[in-house]
Amino acid sequence: MITNNTIEKDGVTFNKVAVNLAVSAIFLNGQINGAVSLRCIPYEDETKTPLIGEDRTLFIPNVYESADPDVIEASIAIQTALQKLIIAKNL
Repeated sequence: MITNNTIEKDGVTFNKVAVNLAVSAIFLNGQINGAVSLRCIPYEDETKTPLIGEDRTLFIPNVYESADPDVIEASIAIQTALQKLIIAKNL
């Protein structure tokens, strides 16, 4: 993934991030909520060297209550892709 928030360190440009994404269903009081945790690890593209200690994280405890348009758009895209995979793999 390409980031628009590059890091320059020791003459090296870290303009890509490897992504860890966790999407979790939370059942509480008769309702279902969705939590999302995103970790972006900057790395140098040519050597694929990660920049240790410079991870960027985002935690959204309930995507269904978010008013952030970026979170809403990403949530819809993730749900759509997962639904397609679930159907394709008969899960």
